[in-house]
Amino acid sequence: MLTSTALFADVNYPQERLELENFYKATNGTNWIRQDNWLSDSISYCEWHGVICDKNGHVTELQLYDNGLEGTLPDTLCNLTELKTLYLSFNHIGGRIPATIGQCKKLENIWLKSNQIDGEIPDSIGDLEHLKWLDLHVNKLSGAIPSSIGNLHQLEILRLDDNQLNGVLPDSLYMLKNLKEIYLFNNYISGPISTKIEQLTQLQHIYLGHNQFSGVLPDTMTQLHSLKTLRVEYNALTGILPVDIGNIINLQVLRLDHNQFTGKVPDSLLNREYELQVVDYSYNNFE
Repeated sequence: MLTSTALFADVNYPQERLELENFYKATNGTNWIRQDNWLSDSISYCEWHGVICDKNGHVTELQLYDNGLEGTLPDTLCNLTELKTLYLSFNHIGGRIPATIGQCKKLENIWLKSNQIDGEIPDSIGDLEHLKWLDLHVNKLSGAIPSSIGNLHQLEILRLDDNQLNGVLPDSLYMLKNLKEIYLFNNYISGPISTKIEQLTQLQHIYLGHNQFSGVLPDTMTQLHSLKTLRVEYNALTGILPVDIGNIINLQVLRLDHNQFTGKVPDSLLNREYELQVVDYSYNNFE
């Protein structure tokens, strides 16, 4: 028996049903692990496995993680005009992120980790002004992080780790005033870490290890009073450490190892070394 909301949805939003059918075909739905009710003519799309609707019958979430999805994301995905959460992690989706992704104006969460998505992150990602969580880690993404990412003023979590990204960090990245966590490790990102990082006052976790960052660790990083984790291991960072690096009050994890830092290990760090959960500054050129 269809609920009134479900009946209303199928009758009044045929475009959304059509798009779900298109998504099913584009991701080889016949090979999915769970296909409960999909493509049924007698059961509303709001009752299909992994489809979440609002009270009006609009699709707001696709939750099909770890479900054997293959193929590619369709260019028409944003015909689901009320979509807020795209949760497709732990699948086998390949191809590129559609350039049309920026048309999903209501998106708040993108979780596509552990797939086989390649190509560059499209510039249109910056059009998602409500996005809070962008998780693309463990894919095959390449190219530089687009400067348009600085338009994501609501973004709190950025996970791009374990890809093949290169280039330098765009200046616009330092405009993400609500950013709390940034994960970029295991890429080929180069260039300096800007002094503008002090603008990201909400940052709690910074993971930049296993890249090709160069230059100094900026003194302004010590102004990040909410910072709990700072990991920059296995880069090409040089110069002396900020004098106050040990005075970041909430710091718990600090990895500076396998760089080219020089000078003396600051007293502020030596005095707190045994308070930190993790601290490693080995394999540098300290006095």
